[in-house]
Amino acid sequence: MNTIETDKLYQGAIDTLQEAFFAVDRQGCLLFWNQRFAVVMGDPPLLQPGVALLEIWQPVGDRPNVAEFVERGWQDGVTTTETYDLDWVLYQWHGQVWGGDRLAVLGRDLSPLRRAEEAWRLALAEALGITAILDNLADGLMVVDSQGWIARYNQALLRMVGRTDALPPGDDVSSLPIAGLTTLIAQVEQHPDRTLTMEVVLPEQRVGQAVASSVYRKGLGAVSEMRVGTAVLIRDITHEREVLQMKAEFLSTVAHELRTPLASVLGFASLVRDRLVESVWPLLPPSHHKLQTKIEQNLAVVMAEAERLAALVDDVLDEAKMTVGKFAWQMETLDLSEVLDRAIAATTSLFEHRPLLLQTDVAPDLGTLTGDRNRLIQVVVNLIGNAVKFTPAGSITCRAYRKGERAIVEIIDTGIGIAPENCARIFEKFEQVGGGTTKGTGLGLAICKHIVEHHGGEIWVTSRLGEGSTFAFALPYPNCAAK
Repeated sequence: MNTIETDKLYQGAIDTLQEAFFAVDRQGCLLFWNQRFAVVMGDPPLLQPGVALLEIWQPVGDRPNVAEFVERGWQDGVTTTETYDLDWVLYQWHGQVWGGDRLAVLGRDLSPLRRAEEAWRLALAEALGITAILDNLADGLMVVDSQGWIARYNQALLRMVGRTDALPPGDDVSSLPIAGLTTLIAQVEQHPDRTLTMEVVLPEQRVGQAVASSVYRKGLGAVSEMRVGTAVLIRDITHEREVLQMKAEFLSTVAHELRTPLASVLGFASLVRDRLVESVWPLLPPSHHKLQTKIEQNLAVVMAEAERLAALVDDVLDEAKMTVGKFAWQMETLDLSEVLDRAIAATTSLFEHRPLLLQTDVAPDLGTLTGDRNRLIQVVVNLIGNAVKFTPAGSITCRAYRKGERAIVEIIDTGIGIAPENCARIFEKFEQVGGGTTKGTGLGLAICKHIVEHHGGEIWVTSRLGEGSTFAFALPYPNCAAK
């Protein structure tokens, strides 16, 4: 095979390469090249066999480096350099003497490699940064995969469970000495779209507050994302619980001390009113009718305020008992429709002498659930009472229906409404958003929230200023109750 046939064979082979390729003789003149090389050079018009390489070299970089690159190849047999093309794409050129009279050079686009290296450096820096952040958290953190294995954790979690060494790879979450943790994770798996909170028992009878939610990652193809596990954050609240218990005991003592004089005030006010009606008013001449009316009004104010104060004391006592876990629950199977009927009957007097209409819309298929009858009545009475308080005129509707595995109860009013920024905090203790028109401790809705959550449910409000409010709570049916 002669030289021309050999060169044609080489030309056919190099044209199939993805990399840029060219060959020069000892004078630095081009012998042959492929199409990729022509593109990198910018398709110069002078590109033809026998032209000097330096005359058509277009990549960014000074020509002496190119000349040095070629000269080094002839001297050492191999040579390497890097340049950019006209689009600032980085190329690595590797040359090697071939056949004694030719320097063959292959140019490879390094951009994908450099991008991958940069992405790796950024990912590594991010991972190290996240690890540093997690290890400096005061709260324990772990990620549990869908099989229940601990995929990641921080140092605070190890300290929380009394470990000085690392957890074994793939350790099961049930092996941790944290009572209630597996129950919380199971609930998140059943309700992956919700963030759930539960108190757990840590070693040495310490108390922890655990918050858990699902972890997702981007899916492949048509799957936008997929659930891969559960993230759990645990805070040791033992000290906070001790402080709350002392506060609750103090409030309970004060409330009990107030109950006795309040009972005396109510008793004596009622006795005075009865004696006046029985023994004094019949003896007064008609000219004293105005005085009689004024005295009766004053006594009514005394009794009403004493009753209101007694109700506030009851709220304080309930909140104190709930805080320390001493609230008495009487759980039983009950008919939710009956609970609503009794609550509505208990609030009928609130609508007397008011331009308010009480409406009911209770679905017939509510069925039965497990709960504390009196406490659930307390929730509905409280919500209706609040609606009456903030609805000067219009209507209040008590609606109840079944939705999937939960019963939904809504108290809908046409009152003054609540600003959206206040809706999130209205169920917190001692929070009041009614301005100067509000009378109370700010505990009523917090107590409602505690009662509903004890039943495994949730409570919320939707409202806009001037457009009324809808307070609603959901209770699970027995087969899916959380407690």
